[in-house]
Amino acid sequence: MKPNRSREQIIAEMLELVTEPSKQTAIMFRANLSYTQLKSYLSFLSEKQLATQKEGMWVATEKGRKYLAAYSAVRKIFGDEQALHKQELSLNSLPLTWSIH
Repeated sequence: MKPNRSREQIIAEMLELVTEPSKQTAIMFRANLSYTQLKSYLSFLSEKQLATQKEGMWVATEKGRKYLAAYSAVRKIFGDEQALHKQELSLNSLPLTWSIH
């Protein structure tokens, strides 16, 4: 059985999708989210200024691209996503000393 994705994984997947302008429906299907989940995550991304909606399309902001780069760096440190699940780690629990502004 495939383990559930973490919140950080879903956010990273969504940001990856919106590195190029994307419609909300495309994001929902590609990220395999329900409409309710999609709205919640898009609201979070917008609130945290990680993505923005322009002319009906969602696109990652510079801050969102920085998050994606940081997430990718952490994945490289720990290996693939399966290793993250096995160790039950979350980006929120890692002692990172920098922040994304």
